[in-house]
Parts: sequence; C-alpha cells; structure tokens
Amino acid sequence: MSVEEWKPVKTVTIDLAKLRQYAEIASDFDPANVTAAMPMENIGADRQLMSAAAADWAQADQLDSDEIANLIRFFTLAEMQLPGWEAGKSSPVIYLFKLLRKKADVDAEALKTLRSWIKTNSDNRYLPNGAVI
Repeated sequence: MSVEEWKPVKTVTIDLAKLRQYAEIASDFDPANVTAAMPMENIGADRQLMSAAAADWAQADQLDSDEIANLIRFFTLAEMQLPGWEAGKSSPVIYLFKLLRKKADVDAEALKTLRSWIKTNSDNRYLPNGAVI
C-alpha cells in the first residue's frame, strides 16, 4: 500500500478589474495577434482563468453586455493563440456566453452573429454552449 501526497485544489479568484482590462484589450486589438495585445506577465499568470469553474465567473455578471461580448472574443482567440490557454469544455467562453444570453439588452440576432463568429474563430467543439450532456 502506498501513500500519496494530497494536493488541495486551487480556487481561481476572478478579478473584476482584470476582466475589465481584458475587455478593454479586446475592444481594440488585432485578432490575429492576441499575444501582442497582452502584457507579457499576464500570459503565464492568467492562464488559470481558462480552467476556472462556472461559479468563479459569477461576478462577471456585473459587466455590461459589450464588455462580456469583448471577453468572449478575447478568450476565444486566446485559447487558439496562447500556449497553455487551451480549455476545451471548461472554457470561460461557455460561462460568459450564458451570462450574455441573460442580459436584457442583447437581442437574438446579436447572439446569433456572435455564435457564428465564435465557430469561425475556434476549433473548440464545446463553444459557445458547452457540452451537450
């Protein structure tokens, strides 16, 4: 019988100021080069955002619909372009898209357009709605 070392699961704290920073970056950046728009120290430090649980994203509800849409674009492209930012079915895009659908000022056509954009710019089969089951 062997005894293994127990390692606690790290919880991710979603900083609202950080989300606003990424939303601002995504409002005016070259989609073909996410790396150039990001502060270098954030590339390694913030990859943990890609594995945060749904509950960790609850405070993103405080953002307006444009900020959430910008974050969706940012995280969609970051997953494709930044090493270590792959997320699969735990992608923040899934949680953010659900939040955006609940916003009163977002119409069905805008969601359809964004959904199409996500599908065009990602090979993550779980985006934007998550796993089927």
